[in-house]
Amino acid sequence: MSAHVHVRADRIITVAPAVTVLLVPGPSLGGPVQLDPALVRLLIDADVRGLQTVALAGALHDLDAAPVSLARYVATDDGATAAEAVARLGAHRTLRVADVSPDAVQAWIGRVPAVEARTLRRRVRTALRRIAPVRRVYERMRTR
Repeated sequence: MSAHVHVRADRIITVAPAVTVLLVPGPSLGGPVQLDPALVRLLIDADVRGLQTVALAGALHDLDAAPVSLARYVATDDGATAAEAVARLGAHRTLRVADVSPDAVQAWIGRVPAVEARTLRRRVRTALRRIAPVRRVYERMRTR
C-alpha cells in the first residue's frame, strides 16, 4: 500500500520520507488552477525524492490546469476526461478509476507504478553494491 499526500490550493503539506505518491487534485476537486512558488517547490521536492505525481482530474477542464499538466499520471473517473488524457499523455500515463475523489484514493492507489529507485529489488541491489566483494562481482558482470 502506498503512502500519499494531497496538494491543496490553501495548504501545502511537506513531503515526508515515507510518502511514495504525491496527489494533485484538479480544480474541479478543489485543487490549484495555477502554480504558486510553494507548489513549485513541493513538485520539485517530490521529483528529487523520486515520488510519482498523480493528478486527480474530475472534469475535462482539469487537464488544462498547470499543476495537473505537470503530473506524471492522471487519474479520472470520467470517460471524456480519460479519452482526452489518453490523447494528450498516452494510455500508460492515464489511470481510469471508479471514483476520483480524494476520499476514494486508497481503493486504487496501489495501481500507481513504483519508481524504479523505490522498488525492493533496486534497494537490495544498492545495498549489496556497498559490500566490496559483491561490488566486484557486479563490476565483472558489467564488463561481459
